[in-house]
Amino acid sequence: MKRCYMMILVFLAGFLMAGAELSEDELDDLQDGIRIGSVNDDTIDGDDDVEYVQLKFSTNQKEDSPDDNKYYIRVTIEMTDKKTGTICYAQFAREQGATDTEYTGSDRWQFLVALGDMKRPKITASVIQYGILLEKDGKPDFVVLVEELDDVDTLKELIERTPTRSEQKPKIIHQYDYVTSDGETDSPPWE
Repeated sequence: MKRCYMMILVFLAGFLMAGAELSEDELDDLQDGIRIGSVNDDTIDGDDDVEYVQLKFSTNQKEDSPDDNKYYIRVTIEMTDKKTGTICYAQFAREQGATDTEYTGSDRWQFLVALGDMKRPKITASVIQYGILLEKDGKPDFVVLVEELDDVDTLKELIERTPTRSEQKPKIIHQYDYVTSDGETDSPPWE
């Protein structure tokens, strides 16, 4: 069962405002228009002849979102091997990265985990979180602006019910859309 929750920062206001450089109104403005969509999972063969579990999804935000924020994506999946019954989770986070000056606000992502010893893996739950990195007490603090949950209610629940982390290191690759000087929409290679 998929649910998309827009995080309401009212209950976090005191916590966030202690170290954040943005006001509650500025954070609300950042949340406005941010969406996670088109979530699909599959097993694919990579260019490196390795088989991967893949979670593909898109994010969309306003074209005029402030450039001075560091947007981050954090993905956590629970995988179950249908053949052996083995259950583990994989998690990875990364910065969105630089975009072209004519960025449209549309991004595509692939979360990839090599199969390793798993024979018939299936993604049985996932948490996709998109947010910004602020500084709190001199340390980075990930503030979730929007999240997509599948077959789990919280990230904490997923990690508590699946305490074994995958031995395979996941990766996230990213692609975005921009408008060319000819007025056409184009995308750079996956990075």
